[in-house]
Amino acid sequence: VAVTLLPQAEMARSVGGEQVCVTVVVPPGSDPHTYEPSASQLVALSQARIYFRLGPGLLPLEDGVVDRLQAMNPGILVVDTSAGIERLSGGEGGQGYDPHVWLSPVNARIMVENIGKGYIQADPGGEAGYTARRDAYVREINRTDESIRAVLSGKAGEKFLVVHPAWGYFARDYGLEQVAIE
Repeated sequence: VAVTLLPQAEMARSVGGEQVCVTVVVPPGSDPHTYEPSASQLVALSQARIYFRLGPGLLPLEDGVVDRLQAMNPGILVVDTSAGIERLSGGEGGQGYDPHVWLSPVNARIMVENIGKGYIQADPGGEAGYTARRDAYVREINRTDESIRAVLSGKAGEKFLVVHPAWGYFARDYGLEQVAIE
């Protein structure tokens, strides 16, 4: 299984269980806005049976990687993990969409559901295991969401300061306003 970013790897491993090996396109510490995978990395990625992408139009790097992988491996299953998420504008330079969909537990829940569907599509025989692990992970996300809502109760409309404007989905889902200094 291949994913674009490290946060997706956690989701893919949790739902996939012991039988999956997850490869991350953008290594830790690299900037996904400027990272370019090597030819050897693309060859290794092309061996994946499933590619869990953030979603079309969220990261230009990802769009290019998906196109190349599909050309190298026409049978690869590409799953849009952000399907069903209402996207916010605010990509690089104010263009496109904000790619930081995973930073909201509300969105993370949708992403995990989409990952579960992808595994079941690729391996229908493993449905019971994928469903059980997906449901367990969703329960964790729900507990986190409830905890955040309790902490933020009565804080609607409050502002919070961030360096990079990555928290738009989180702010939207909890009635807050991010103020980015970058």
